[in-house]
Amino acid sequence: MKQTPNETEVQSGKAEEEVAEQKAERAQKASVPAAAPDVEKGDNSTPPIHVTELGHTPKEEEAEAERLRKADEDEAEQKRVEAVNRMMAEEQERLRKEKNELVENVLNASKSGKDAYYKVLGVEQNASDVDIKKAYRKKALQLHPDKDRYATPNADEAFKAVAHAYDVLKDPEQREAYDQMRNNPPEMASNAPSSSSSAGANHTFDTIPNATSITVHSSDVRFAHLNGTKGSIVSYERSTDLYSVKLDNGGIVMSKPTALFQNIIVCLRAFMAQELGVFLVTLSSYWKDAGSYQARYADCGRTRMTTLRPQQFIVPNGTVVRLEGLRSGQSVEYNGKYGTIVDWKERFDGGGSDTSYYEVQLSQEISVRVKMTNVCM
Repeated sequence: MKQTPNETEVQSGKAEEEVAEQKAERAQKASVPAAAPDVEKGDNSTPPIHVTELGHTPKEEEAEAERLRKADEDEAEQKRVEAVNRMMAEEQERLRKEKNELVENVLNASKSGKDAYYKVLGVEQNASDVDIKKAYRKKALQLHPDKDRYATPNADEAFKAVAHAYDVLKDPEQREAYDQMRNNPPEMASNAPSSSSSAGANHTFDTIPNATSITVHSSDVRFAHLNGTKGSIVSYERSTDLYSVKLDNGGIVMSKPTALFQNIIVCLRAFMAQELGVFLVTLSSYWKDAGSYQARYADCGRTRMTTLRPQQFIVPNGTVVRLEGLRSGQSVEYNGKYGTIVDWKERFDGGGSDTSYYEVQLSQEISVRVKMTNVCM
C-alpha cells in the first residue's frame, strides 16, 4: 500500500524521537559512578582508596590525632605534678623556717630575765590559768619531739623550756613565788626555764646535778625506813661515790647513787600523750623486776598515777642515767655506768618494730647508743 506524505512525516518524527531518547539514556548511564563490587556475586574488583591531602588514609589520620591528644594530656599531667611537687617543697621549707624561728624565739625568751616564763609561753603576766594552759598545749604540740620531722636544732631544749615554764606557772604557789622574784634578775638568771645547763654544771657526764629532786629507793634493809622519802641532791663526793641528800623532812643522808631515784619530768610519746591527754609526767618510782615506772600527772586539778614502759616516754637531754641490761654487742662493759643523755632518735625497722635509741655520753671521749629499755633514772 502506498503511504501518504503525512504518514511518512509521522514515522520520520518518531524515529528522531527514539534516537534522541537513546542518546539521552546513554548520557545518563555515563554520568552514573561505578557500583561498589558485589562480594556475594564474586566481584573481586579492588575498591577505590580515598587519600587525604596529607597523603594519609582516614584511619592513619585518626590514629595520629589520638597520639597527639595523648601526648598533650601526658605533658599537661607532668606539668601539674611538677607544680604540685614545687608547691609541697615550698610549703615544707616554709614550715621548716617557722619551726626554726619558733625554737629560736623560745630559747631567746628563756634567757630574757625576769619575765622569762611568761615570754616562753607567749602570754601576758596577768594571763589566766586557762590562757596559760592553752598557750602551753599549743607550743608543746608544735615542739613535741615526735612531731619534729625536720630534726630542728635545739628543738628539745625549747620543748623543755616550755614544759618548765608551764610547770611553774600552772601551780598557784610557785607562780606567786615566781612573780615575787621577777624583779630580781640575778636570781632569776639561775632559774631560767632551760634545763640545758644541768649536764654541764658539774663539768662531768656521770654525776647527778645538784638540786635534782630524788626519792630514796634503797634495797639495803638498814635504810628501808627511808624508802619513799623525797629530797634533793646537795653534793657529790667522787672519792667515796656518795651523794649528800637533803630530805624533805629536814634530815641529811649520805647515799650511793643506786639508792636514789630521780623524779624527773619526761615527755610522753605521741601515742601515750593522746591516750592520757597530757604531754608531760613526773617519774616517781621504778619497778626493776617489771621494768616499768610509776609516774604522776595533773588532770583537772587532781594528781593521777600511771604505769609506763621505757618505750612510752622520752627522757630529756641532760639527764644523768644508769645503763642496764646491755648484752653482747651492746658494750656490756658499760652496764652499771652513769652517763648523760645527749640525743634521742626515733626509728623503726622494716617490720615496724620500734628501734628508737638514746645516745649517752659517758665521758669526754666515750658515747654509746642504747635502746630505750637500757637506761634507768
